[in-house]
Amino acid sequence: MVQALFIHQNFPGQYRHLAPVIARRKGARVIGLGERANACPPGPTHLRYPAPEGAGEKTHRYLRPVEAAVRRGQQVARALMGLKQKGFVPDIICCHPGWGEGLFLRDVYPDAKLLQYCEFYYRAAGGDVGFDAAQEVTLDEMARIRVLNMTQLQSLEATDWGVSPTLWQRSRYPRFIRDKVSVVHEGVDAAFATPDGPSTVRLPDGTTVAKGDEVLTSSRATSNPIGASTCSCAPCRRSSPAGRRRARSSSAGRREATAACRPMAAPGRR
Repeated sequence: MVQALFIHQNFPGQYRHLAPVIARRKGARVIGLGERANACPPGPTHLRYPAPEGAGEKTHRYLRPVEAAVRRGQQVARALMGLKQKGFVPDIICCHPGWGEGLFLRDVYPDAKLLQYCEFYYRAAGGDVGFDAAQEVTLDEMARIRVLNMTQLQSLEATDWGVSPTLWQRSRYPRFIRDKVSVVHEGVDAAFATPDGPSTVRLPDGTTVAKGDEVLTSSRATSNPIGASTCSCAPCRRSSPAGRRRARSSSAGRREATAACRPMAAPGRR
């Protein structure tokens, strides 16, 4: 009988498909631990830990995400101690280390196998920062970005193995971490993501988009645009002014908005 624990502050998160599959195994017990009251797929038992406090106002701004992560890690550790006292001892723990939930897993369950989800390693070039030659990355910003990795580096030091969904995401990590990270693509639900569907789509603002219309699609975790001094994407270079006026921007189902592909202001400091 396998006992599996999935930890993600937004559970089920990336474990939406895997956790139920394991839960369907005969005799399996699967617990999903998170902060938010999300809908849980059938099978896993969804438990929540209290929302942690954020970092203190006087904490150095580089360290505020780290302090917040430590507080979250403490909440997770307390929740796991409660589970352990009730007799739950997982054979495997799958965790996303980005928010601090993986910091103290080895201390609570020293014998469990730890599998961490290696989604993104921050760097000052080639990722969400430094992708545009016109974007200045200051020493202050580079230092802040380096410190951002402290939380997951500490978590990954204790892990048995890691998984990344793409080769590029794995390539962002330092070599000593990459050596124990497998690339496991999350797959595509071909029954859902298919070109065989309605010929028109009605957007929330009432606009109808039909097959043949020029559509610029952006898929992101949030709807914040990536800042740039000019819009130099290939579709904009190729399209006519009339075509640019008809272009649409869709952000992963969060919201749809008219996009004239005009210059966008750079995003604020995160």
